[in-house]
Amino acid sequence: CYMLPTAENNAKKLEWKTENGELFFNDKPFHLKGVSWFGFETPARMPHGLWQNDLDSLLSFLKENNFNAIRLPFSIVLMHYYKESIQWNMPLLDQFLHGKTSLQMIELIVDKAAEYDILIMLDFHRINEEVIPELWYDQEMSPEQIMQAWDQVLTLVKGKWNVFALDLKNEPHGAATWGSGNEWTDWNLA
Repeated sequence: CYMLPTAENNAKKLEWKTENGELFFNDKPFHLKGVSWFGFETPARMPHGLWQNDLDSLLSFLKENNFNAIRLPFSIVLMHYYKESIQWNMPLLDQFLHGKTSLQMIELIVDKAAEYDILIMLDFHRINEEVIPELWYDQEMSPEQIMQAWDQVLTLVKGKWNVFALDLKNEPHGAATWGSGNEWTDWNLA
């Protein structure tokens, strides 16, 4: 009940629904068991641990332990740098990750996770690598720039069966409102 159908079956239409507080995947009860894989929202610009483990061994570990989802937090400001290849002072075990941009690495992780029947949730975690702002924008990044960054990410993962959820903004708080009608603070309107 924790695992998705095999990758071959996932080429078919995926149907999600909730009923009486329970999640269903293709009309069968589905229990989400996931991990947050931090790093794309930090100055490292890549998931932590890839300098100690290869991607296949990490994904194998998740699959063997019945995990079926990964939350990938990322920073919007770093989206502007995601076009540059990552220069890391420690060797990566996976040679195919060397010289990749963060966007290319996100795509590789999504594709590789699909091979292991693991879902991906993309999480706009921070605007920059330092703080989690109250709202979905700040003085550095306008709402329009935020949407442009989301467009980049969504274009990258368009059509990938295992991208099943988006966290439009991690932890709105403080000045954030719900249902106030104020276009600058109303998270519901955003």
